[in-house]
Parts: sequence; structure tokens; C-alpha cells
Amino acid sequence: MSELRRTARPTWRLLGAAVALLGALPACSCCIEGGTAKPVGVDAGGDTTPPNENCQPLVGTECLSVVPSFFWSKPDLSSPTGARIDLPASAMPVSLAGVALDPAEWNRRDGFSNAMPTVILLPTPPDTSKLADEAHSERSLAADSPTWMLDLTTGQRLRHIAELDLNAKDPKRQALILRPWTVPPAGHRIGVALTRYLVDQAGKPYPRTAAMQALMDGKPTGYMRLEGQRGDWLATWYAFGKVGLLAPDIQAVWHYQTASKAWTTGALEQMRTATMAQTSPTPLGITLDTAEIDPKYSAYLPMLSPAMSSVKVTIAPLHPDIALRIKGTYEVPLFLTGTGPEARLNWSGTGAQVAQNGKAWRPFTMVVPPSALTAASAPRLGLYGHGFLRGACVEMCHGIGTAEFVTHFAAAAGVVLAGTDWWGLAQTDLGTALAVVQDFNKAPQLTEKLVQAAIGPLALSRALQGTLASDVRLRVKMSSGASRPLFDATADLVYYGNSLGGIMGTTMAAVHPDLKRAVMNVAAGVWSTMMNRSSNFNTFLELMGQSLPDPFQQQVVLALLQSQWDLSDPIQFARHVVAEPFAGSVPGRKALWPVSWGDSQVPNLGSGMLARASGAALLTPALAAWEGAASDASQAKGLPFAGDQSVVQWDSHRGNHPTGNALPWPDNGAHYATRWMPEFQQMVYRFLWGDGKVEQRYCLGRDKDGKLPCDLEQPIPSTLAEEPTAAVLPPPDIP
Repeated sequence: MSELRRTARPTWRLLGAAVALLGALPACSCCIEGGTAKPVGVDAGGDTTPPNENCQPLVGTECLSVVPSFFWSKPDLSSPTGARIDLPASAMPVSLAGVALDPAEWNRRDGFSNAMPTVILLPTPPDTSKLADEAHSERSLAADSPTWMLDLTTGQRLRHIAELDLNAKDPKRQALILRPWTVPPAGHRIGVALTRYLVDQAGKPYPRTAAMQALMDGKPTGYMRLEGQRGDWLATWYAFGKVGLLAPDIQAVWHYQTASKAWTTGALEQMRTATMAQTSPTPLGITLDTAEIDPKYSAYLPMLSPAMSSVKVTIAPLHPDIALRIKGTYEVPLFLTGTGPEARLNWSGTGAQVAQNGKAWRPFTMVVPPSALTAASAPRLGLYGHGFLRGACVEMCHGIGTAEFVTHFAAAAGVVLAGTDWWGLAQTDLGTALAVVQDFNKAPQLTEKLVQAAIGPLALSRALQGTLASDVRLRVKMSSGASRPLFDATADLVYYGNSLGGIMGTTMAAVHPDLKRAVMNVAAGVWSTMMNRSSNFNTFLELMGQSLPDPFQQQVVLALLQSQWDLSDPIQFARHVVAEPFAGSVPGRKALWPVSWGDSQVPNLGSGMLARASGAALLTPALAAWEGAASDASQAKGLPFAGDQSVVQWDSHRGNHPTGNALPWPDNGAHYATRWMPEFQQMVYRFLWGDGKVEQRYCLGRDKDGKLPCDLEQPIPSTLAEEPTAAVLPPPDIP
């Protein structure tokens, strides 16, 4: 590692210097269309006008017309990548209230996010007919593609999508956004080029800027930032030439350095190691605060009574799917500066190191359905992950007449489920989330709490299995007179999560060493891509528009924030769930990512990105092939999938939304419909608590066309009376 750090940057400089000395590209006048440009900063009369050092001159006409770029960084051989972000305060967006985005959060990092989009403002709106949009990503690999992306570390062209911001009402402020189709690895250098095939709406190519022309002519640009990295820029130009993009076809070319693993997965890996050590062999603390028991089942729990002083016990009718509901708190190592709304990660020094700040107590909720409480033997335990701005108790503490999937499924499966809150995006964090979209300097108060949230289930499950399972107050008395534990602490630990529970659940599953199987339903990756494509963000983006009305600057901010999301974004951790597990993870882990087609809340584009990042097999036949994702045809052969990780697409007949980054509205319900399908529940049950195989064919009994992929209509219940008939579990055998 240390040798790579020493040599990576000089290698690029030597290559750039060699190109300059040979005069292969920049000195060849035949390679320049339209002659040469005068040196930047020199007018026709010979007067010198110093350029604005803090404004990029490579693309467009504005200071911040392209992000990310090497222009916004500086060499730093002390960093793992040999670079450091260097955004000037004077270039950052400023809100109507006069609050500027502070670049300090980015300037600590050794590169930009490998998952962030490239945001460009052209002088006038482009013709979109040849752009590689969401539905035609293959165009980005064509010789006449208007936009090129290149992994300079590997020399491979990058498939990507190129789209205009559909949220911009003023076409002059409409960003051109490039999004990697498959997120490149951390620590790589990425090249970007605009070609002569990128034309305005009159069909004319955009002219090169004076600084770009000067670089291509081998002449001084007048910009110290450019001159200091000219060698690297030449190496980038040379790399594009090697893959077929020559100077006459180039309008602009630049590169940027992506952050190291230390700045993507590093903080959470440190926290994982510390939490594992502090919760084994002796778990941290756990308390019981309340216990609600349905009177029909109070005889099964003789040690829990209202007379207890240590636990508030209530005996009253509960939802038919719940016999016992427990609420309490558990102890977890704290890596935040505190526990209040303004807390963020407790960074140590100037790098990506975090320091523990004592411990904190966090809430948990557990539900025991009648089928689990009355079972002759101790039922199995599963962890559950809640949805966006909700909470474990929000989804487990519902009223008697309410329809709620998590307890409905637990009752059918006969299992005990326990969950905690995703600190940062739970219901109690709504105020913080609203404050962030009005002042994005507060973003770490949300994004960095999510990093802390990812280790919560590890501390919780070890406390449940190591302490609560043997708690005499929770012994279940059977009709025979014998007693048993509330749940089986020795059985394999599994996880099921919906929505945010699928998104954060993916990250959590990667860092939780004890999970044997995990289902992350309706999950996706890359928050900066999801936010403009999720109906959940309608209100938040509207508030953002009131604070920062310029749509181009909004896209710049959303792109930059990906560096902060990265610390817990599943796109950075999906590979570590199964394909490349972290040290100490239980062997033989299996993972399943179901997708609901046309999802208005978790965009399918982000689900595809997550599928490619994980390396999971996309089971075929599929609704869409998702180029770049591994595929497995076992379903087409009539066989259940027996591999370690897979993605399954389900169609609830809710339709889809037009391509592009406009917020989908109205919400079509696809996000919720799939989970209520009994056939879906049968697939999940078999995977989590059966033989671990993925069987889609349970759906063929009522599939609309009798063929895979599953194509079912499913009403979404809102009341108990509307709930569908519980799935038959375990599911029937399929020959």
C-alpha cells in the first residue's frame, strides 16, 4: 500500500511529461480544428488581464460550470491517492439567506466520490437526440457519443448516462448530468470528455474555451491551477487518444480523482471492528422498558405482570398479529460527538479516522406474534429494518385495525422480529432533515448519523441473543407446564428490511458479522441519483428550491453531497455483503434483493446500480436486462436459484414513470404492492428460514400471463379488514 502511494502520482506525471516532450498530441497543428487561440488573458492590444484563479475555465462560461474536475483539487503526496480536494470558498453556492456552502467538508478528502455525477453547465441547451439517456446507456460507448467517460486507472471506457436536469424551468440553467452506469472502484482516476457530437439545438458544436484551446495548443493558460497539473492533464488527453478519441473530435477533456477506500468504507470499518470487540464475548447493556401483552396470551408469560417495578407491563388487546410487544433500549459504542440533533461523527485528526466517544443507549422494539408465542419450541429471531423517516416502533406499534406488513408477515412466518431506528433518517430526525435542505452545511448531522446507525443492529442482536434470550422474565410457560426461551438464540440470525431498510440494510448486512441470510427489499444505491427520482423527496427538494433557487447550483450541491452519503451508501458496501465479505463475517452468507418494477420511491435505476455493485445474479427472465449485471438463467429452466446472492424483479402492474430525473408523481404504489403478495412472502420465507433457495414460481398460480417474471396485481391494504389472506408458510413444494 505504501509503495503504491509513493508511485501512483509520479507515474502520471512522468507519462504526462513524456507526452509533452515528444510533442505527440499538443504540438501537432494538424490535430487542432479552427487554428489556434490566443493565450488566455491577453487581449488584441496586448494588455494582460489576470484570470480569476478560483474559477474554472475548461467548460462553459461560469465559475462552477463543471464539477468534479482536477481544477478543484491539488497534488498531495501525503494522501493515499496523491491528491486533495481544493474547492475555494468564493466558488461555492450561496443561499438566498446569504449562507455559502463551506468547502471544508470536501477539502479534507483525498478525492471526489466515485459515485457522484458530473454536473456541467453549457452556454446554451444541447440537442439531446444522441445523448446516452437512462434508456440508451449503450450510446455512451459509441464512437460518436457526445460524452465520453474513461477509467484512467484501468484504461476502460465507462458506460454512463447523460441527461438534462428536467427540474430546471429555465433552459439556460439546465445542467447536463453524467452518471456512471457502474460505479468505478474507489481511488481510481476518471476522465471525462465532451466531443464535437455534443451540439446545441441549432446543430452547432460548442466552441472550446480559451483555456482549453491553450492547453491543446501547448501554450500557457495563465492559470496556476492548470499549469501545476498540466502533466496530468496531458496524460488524460493521451489516454483518450489511446481509446480512439482524437483531438479534432474533442471540445473539452478533463479528469478527477476519486476518494480512497479510507474515505468511503474506512470510517464504518473502524466502527465495525470496535463494536465487534466490545460486544463479544459479553454483549453491552440492554433494558426492558415496556411490555404490552394481549390478554389472550398473558398466561404464557407469568413472569410479566403489571405489578413489576422494573418494567411497565400493560395487559390490553393488541393487533391480532401481535401477542407481545416489547420496547426497550440497548447500548452501542458511540462514534458521534454527542446524541443531540447537531451531533456528527467524532473525527480524529485531519484524515478519515473516527474516535469513540463513550457509549449511547438507543431504542429497540420487538414483536412476538401469537404463532411464535404458542409454538411448542422456541421460534427463530429476525432483525427488521424500517422505512424512510419512520421507525421500528412506528411500523411495529400500530393500532388494532391497521394493516402493517411487518407484523402480518411475522405472524404468518411464526417468527420474532426486533428492530431499531436508522439514526439520521428515522421519524425523530425529521427536523434535522428539514434543516439540512435549507442549509446543506448541516448535512453531516444527517449523513454521519447514518454511519452510526449501521452498527446499531450488531450491538442490538448480540444483546438480544446474549442477554435477553436468557432473561427469566421472558420465559414462556407451555400448557405442559414446561417453559422455554422467548426465542431461539442459537439459530442463524437473519434480516429483512423494506425501503430504507433495504438501502441501509445492505450497508448494515455488510458490516454485521453474524447475519447468515438477508433480504433487502426495494433497495437502491447512490443517494445523489435517488433523490431527484424519488417521490419521498418532493417536499425536501421544494424547500431546497426556496433556499437555493438556481437549478444548476442545486444539482452541484446534490452531486457534492454524494461524498458525504458515501460513508454509509450501500453502493460502497454492497460488494462486501457476499462477494468480498469483511473479516470475521459468518461463512456461507446469502443475500436477496427483490425489486418492485416502476417503484416511485426507490428508483429502479438506483436498484440496477446496486445490483451491479453487489455482483449478485439477476434472475432471468427479467423485466429489464440491466446491462453489466450478472445474470442467472436457472429460473428460466424451472429451477430455484441456489447461489449466494441474487436480484429478483417483480411487476405489480403499477406502470412505470418516464425516464429522466424529474420527481415521479403521483406515487404509483409499486413500492408497497409487492411485499403484500403472498407469493412474494413465500419466496422470502423459503430464502430466510427454509433451504436458502430463491423460488419465483410460487407466483405462477395467479400470474397474469402465466410466465416469469412475476406479473401480479396486488391491492395495498390500509385497514386490517383489507389485508390479503396470509401466505401459506412454509410454502408448498414445486416439482
